[in-house]
Amino acid sequence: MNEYVSYNTIVSIRKRGESMQELARVFKALGDENRLRILAALDDRAHCVCELARQLGMPQPTLSHHLKILRDTGLVIGEKNGPLINCRICYASCARYGIDLDAVTTLVRERENSVG
Repeated sequence: MNEYVSYNTIVSIRKRGESMQELARVFKALGDENRLRILAALDDRAHCVCELARQLGMPQPTLSHHLKILRDTGLVIGEKNGPLINCRICYASCARYGIDLDAVTTLVRERENSVG
């Protein structure tokens, strides 16, 4: 069985003085299927919001809401590029919380292949 966040990761977070509330906020962000789909889509490269909305078949306001939550946790970075906002994964934050993006991406893609 795969462990996505190990006990050692939680102990390490505590030693760095980060709160369990912060960790809970990250897990809450990961507890939504749409946000997992967003992370899987961003895992290969950065995307502008409009491109990501088309790829995921998600209305732009809904996508923006989910991206804000992911940005607030530090898992996603949004960078303004003229009129566009390019989003990418912050791999350092994912590593900091012990998030296995390869496992997340694999699970999301397997689910999408079995449904569609």
